[in-house]
Amino acid sequence: MKFFKVFTELIIVIFFISAFFCSSAAQSINFHWPGLEQRSEEFRFGDTPLQNLRFKQVDSLLHILKSQFPRSFHFTQTGKSVENRPIYLVRLGTGKIKVLLWSQMHGNEPTATAALLDIFNYLMNSKEDKFVKTLLDSLTILAVPMLNPDGAEKFTRRNAQGLDVNRDARDLQSPEGRILFDLQKKYKPDFGFNLHDQNARRTVGKSNKLVAIALMAPPFDLGDNDNPVRIRAKKVISVIHNALGPYLYGHIAKYDAEYMPRAFGDSMQNWGVSTILIESGGWFENRYSFLRKMNFIAIISAFRAIATGEYQGANPAIYEQLQQNDKNIYDLFINDVMLLDGTGGPPFLTDLAINFETVNKTASVSEKRGIIADIGDMNFFAAKDTINGQNFWLTPGFITVLKQPHKTIDKMFDQISDLLLSGFTTVLVPFYYDQTSQSKLLRSKIDFEKFPGNVGGLLRVDNNPAILTDTLTLVKAVGSGFMGIIEKKQKSTSVITRWFNKPSVIWNEIEENYTPDSLNAGEISRLTAFQANRWKLSKRGKIRIGQIADLILFARDSTGRIKIKTIFIKGYPVMVDKKSLYPAVLGDRWLPGLK
Repeated sequence: MKFFKVFTELIIVIFFISAFFCSSAAQSINFHWPGLEQRSEEFRFGDTPLQNLRFKQVDSLLHILKSQFPRSFHFTQTGKSVENRPIYLVRLGTGKIKVLLWSQMHGNEPTATAALLDIFNYLMNSKEDKFVKTLLDSLTILAVPMLNPDGAEKFTRRNAQGLDVNRDARDLQSPEGRILFDLQKKYKPDFGFNLHDQNARRTVGKSNKLVAIALMAPPFDLGDNDNPVRIRAKKVISVIHNALGPYLYGHIAKYDAEYMPRAFGDSMQNWGVSTILIESGGWFENRYSFLRKMNFIAIISAFRAIATGEYQGANPAIYEQLQQNDKNIYDLFINDVMLLDGTGGPPFLTDLAINFETVNKTASVSEKRGIIADIGDMNFFAAKDTINGQNFWLTPGFITVLKQPHKTIDKMFDQISDLLLSGFTTVLVPFYYDQTSQSKLLRSKIDFEKFPGNVGGLLRVDNNPAILTDTLTLVKAVGSGFMGIIEKKQKSTSVITRWFNKPSVIWNEIEENYTPDSLNAGEISRLTAFQANRWKLSKRGKIRIGQIADLILFARDSTGRIKIKTIFIKGYPVMVDKKSLYPAVLGDRWLPGLK
């Protein structure tokens, strides 16, 4: 027995030593090709901001490629979405190895869609390049660039039925899910690429490093077992990890998900397709543009390794060693700051976290808006950017009415700009009914100047009793874009303002503009939460989770007097030490617009 035990232990030692040397040998292959970065930029196809990428743009770009390369660029309608939008299949190459890629099965995940368009453009314009020729001769590339065009149209995850297409692999109740299932059944691909965007604020394991790309070889059973199909996928992921390493060292994670038989990635693996999940995460600036490039490099690198067979020399242990997606990371911290939250309560020392969320202002226009994400002790969390708040005070942005606006638009604009310098992030300007055209000119002026503050218009009816009896005229005026009504003595417009859910205030109740000379909680509340409640600005005036991050960071000088250090609009610093910064985002406008 003793001899058998020693013999067994010796065999185990020999196994691990040989595994170590085999894995080292496997990793001697370098899968990073520097020229791909330049090609991803050279062949970028289409300049639509990705959050605005819709079926119309994808359809147009595919037809452009077809007109330029009628004999080699093949795409066909493989089906229709719930709302009858075409779903296209692009087919490139003539090789024996079949690779199926699908993107934007979640409509609000466009990064890889743009990368696929870049890849199509690159492959078609470089057909005579030896590198590309190898790919097209060895592979048959089958790609669905936008599987869920209805979701993409609304920039929402689910399809027009309200179904998550990536949870429909078993029931097949969505036309989009049936299309993907049928493509797998018809072509029997050797490899599959399931392309997504994930939460842009995840960390790599327990580190505080932001996840840029998360990868996974989805399991095919509850036991998380391996078979040749899944091992091939793990080897391709090791190729991708090596290819992206010079750009994303420390920022690549393993996607965190358990076996889900209703998910297409898991099902594809079970159906014999070596499936690679690529999730585009977050980055510090130009997120979509940068991760679009990373997708290009990852996919082309994988194509080459598959086409040449070099992926077989990759070490799947690299995949196993990847740390999983873990805790959330915030966009911005303001640490160790004295907080006056606008409610009238006493100041307290805390940390504050802000996240920038995409908000659709219209069907075609969106913006990234800073929202207060958390308040409290953030010592064990991380952020992309941090502001040291020691020896500073933080309050909500001030809100005021410009009681004596100048008659000329230029001078009026100067008044509003001066108020912003004093911390008034929201300025409301009263106009009489016969000054409606002037309010439109102000709107034009602040838009032209890219003024970062929030500006609203109030309709004054205190000098015109006749308008109070002319319901149609009053309804038209209130509905034209003004955010509230100012009356003289009594609130005669209460029915109409209730219709439009807009406030009505008596003129004499409105205070003159003033800037506080101390950080008194009651005084700060009078300029913030009180005004926000009066004018129904529900997302402003208080520092609370979910509020828009219009903020003022104060310091005290040697005499104890307060001075403004930084003014934030929607989480972005727009003024520092009285100096204007180029606004990353514009404030909100509640004014009648020019037609």
